[in-house]
Amino acid sequence: MTSQTYSRRLKMTKQKQMTEKELDQVSGGPH
Repeated sequence: MTSQTYSRRLKMTKQKQMTEKELDQVSGGPH
């Protein structure tokens, strides 16, 4: 695996984690 592919995959993973965190904030908001 090239470093370019690795960094791209790492970026996608970070975006996914950020999205999940944001979803947690939205679902964990005031109800």
